[in-house]
Amino acid sequence: MNLKIQHKNFDMSPRVQQLIEKKAKKLEKMLPTFADDSLDLHVNMERLARGNQYQAGLVLALPQTAIRVDQVADNATGSVQNGFDELLRKVQ
Repeated sequence: MNLKIQHKNFDMSPRVQQLIEKKAKKLEKMLPTFADDSLDLHVNMERLARGNQYQAGLVLALPQTAIRVDQVADNATGSVQNGFDELLRKVQ
């Protein structure tokens, strides 16, 4: 799986980076029928101007379709966890 992580308006901590990589590996294990290089996962993290909220936008590009998920939470870790949870539900 090709993983691309972008962040805007904040410095991403190593903990959030590790969480994204861990969740991406779990997602990859759920998709064994696809070749590793045919899957692309784009994670866009952004700190929103209103309040202290973070948005995680995840796009999983499969060979014939793409699945997009957006989640907002009060912290970066929460938005990543919620985003991957929703993405895993859509993949199943």
